[in-house]
Order: sequence, then C-alpha cells, then structure tokens
Amino acid sequence: MTRRHKKKKQGCLPRLLLLLLGLLALRLWLDNRTVAVRSYKISDSAIPDAFSGTRIAVVSDVHGNEALFDKILHRLEAADPDIIALTGDLSDGEEQWAALEPFLRSMTHIAPCYYVSGNHEWADLSPELFFRKVADCGVTLLRNEWVYLERGGSRLVLAGVEDPNGYADMETPAQLLTRLRSETSVYAVVLCHRPGLFPTLAAQGADLVLSGHNHGGLIRLPLLGGLLSPGGWLPEYDRGLFELGGRQLLVSPGLSAVSFCPRLFNRSEISIAVLEPAG
Repeated sequence: MTRRHKKKKQGCLPRLLLLLLGLLALRLWLDNRTVAVRSYKISDSAIPDAFSGTRIAVVSDVHGNEALFDKILHRLEAADPDIIALTGDLSDGEEQWAALEPFLRSMTHIAPCYYVSGNHEWADLSPELFFRKVADCGVTLLRNEWVYLERGGSRLVLAGVEDPNGYADMETPAQLLTRLRSETSVYAVVLCHRPGLFPTLAAQGADLVLSGHNHGGLIRLPLLGGLLSPGGWLPEYDRGLFELGGRQLLVSPGLSAVSFCPRLFNRSEISIAVLEPAG
C-alpha cells in the first residue's frame, strides 16, 4: 500500500468515528426525548367476549419527566385507550407537582385512570398528601383494593397492589389476591409497580399483571436484553410480555431514564394491553 493510500485510509477513520458518534447521539435523543406506543395482544379464554378489543394503556415510571408530558398526552389521545393504568413512580419530588397536576387532569379527560404507587412515591414524597392530590385530579387509586369493570352484562376485576415500600403492616400481595379470589373468580387484571412480584401474584390467581419499574433495562444489548434496572443487573422481567403457568405479565419500559444512566436502544413507551378472548 502506498503512502498516499495509507493517508486516505487514516483520514476515513475520524469521519467514521464522527458518524458513529452522531448516530449514537441521535439514538439517545430518540430513546429519551420521544415516546413510542406499542400494542401487546393479551389472549385468554377467561376474558369475557364483551371485553374483546379493550385497550389498557400502561403509563409507568414518568418520574415527573415534564419534557415528555405533552408528547405522552398526544400519544394517548391518538391511541384512544379504554383505560389508563398508572403503574407507579409518577413523581420524584414535591416540586414537580405544579406540572404534574395539569398533566394528570388532562389524562383523565382521555380515559378513566387507575393508579398504584411505586417505590419513589414512598421514598421521595409525603405519600399520603401526594395520593390525595392524585385522587383530586380524578384518578382512581387502587391501594390494595379492586374495582369491577362492567360491559355488556359481563365484568372483570381491576386490582391494585400497594408498593412494598409502603407501611410495614399493610396487606401483602398474596393476602390481597387471596381476599380477591375469595370474592370472585372473574378475569383479574392486577396493577403492580414491581414485576418481580409476578410469580406470587400469578400463583394466587392474577390473570394479567401490568407493571413497570425496570425501565426496560435502560440499556438494551443484543442477546442480553435489558442490562440494568433499579433492582440490579440483567433483570428477568425487563420489558414486554411474559407467561407463567397460563398467567401473563406485561412490563412497560416506562417513560423516563434514571439519574445515573440514560436510556439506550430502549425507547420510552406507552404500552397498550389489548384484551382478546381465546378460543
């Protein structure tokens, strides 16, 4: 190879590096500053025919990310959900409420909203005051309790698990589901911030669990999937659909990063559970 060809080859390397850095910057912007909507088909013979096509939007791990509020609302309006499930970690600090209040009020005009707490509400806020403010916005709180949803003469249950960061003497997830199943055997959708509780909830009769918490693994790598979550490295339930003994779990990758790590190859997402009777 001549000296001229060597110089030409060496001159390409900085350009290639700049191109790769530019693509990386674009991907970081896409994953952290835009919002995707992805639908997941939930098929189960226990779903009543009257609820066929019911769309439940999972809005998780907002963390007071005001930069995405308008985008989230725009995406929700376009998705036209029947129900909005807020699965915890709405806020990281009291100072975020001024922007969070109109965001929540606008969301309740799109569809009925149901909320369960996450670990950050208990760790970073005055939780009872925050819960009252959320309820005042028209959001239904599910604090170890459930409601019945009725359609066409059929019904299903929507239940909510209080985050384990709550009171030491509160009802456990297993106790909640035992109490629920002592009252009804209809199809049960359970909102629970932490997907790690899925095996317990499934064993006790939850048909579908909607969760967040793990942020999709923050950085996603080929073959490995999600790399890091608030619960540790390589989370088992990082994002998407999982099944255990005929029960299903949908983990939303959420709508924010965490302070020490941005999202990468893992776009912020509103997850839509679409209910379909099987058979």
